[in-house]
Amino acid sequence: MATGRPRDPRRDEAILGATRELLSEKGYAQLSIEAVAARSGTAKSSIYRRWDGKEQLVVAALQAHVEHDGPAPATGSLRGDLLVHCRRLADNLTRLDRRLVLGLAEAKAVDPGLAESLDQQFPGLVRLTPTVAHDAIERGELPLGSTTDLADEIATALLLSRFLHGAPLDEAYLAHLVDDVALPALAASSG
Repeated sequence: MATGRPRDPRRDEAILGATRELLSEKGYAQLSIEAVAARSGTAKSSIYRRWDGKEQLVVAALQAHVEHDGPAPATGSLRGDLLVHCRRLADNLTRLDRRLVLGLAEAKAVDPGLAESLDQQFPGLVRLTPTVAHDAIERGELPLGSTTDLADEIATALLLSRFLHGAPLDEAYLAHLVDDVALPALAASSG
């Protein structure tokens, strides 16, 4: 038998929204539970009942805002898998404020615990899963021992750069990124 009032989803949304706003405005280092409480009109104790601290709160704020259904479905081709991955990353970037993305990048660089939590909670969000390379090897599209690490780094860097500069992440750009950058980089690194 549960005691106390049931959790109010509107309060959760207010807290998570305030967390994203403050992360965008102030960055991870300056984000505090006190500031989130003040911005969301919630008591600090309410926040601490829901999340253990700042790291968990930031992860929850992102989980509520981005698509994170796990690894992208296999399309049957390396090109198709790369396109789906780039589309997912582009879609998630466009759901976020530019300043929030910069704040997260900074936070991951200075807080290894947060970086690990984000990587564990969002597998396949930024990096291709190892199954993409495995499947491409099985189909004969990549030689044995190949990885998609270089294509991941290049695609992520170019998508982030384009997003941060306000340029569109449309289908034409994604096809260019895969056909003219990622696939040639994979061919060069595996040859």
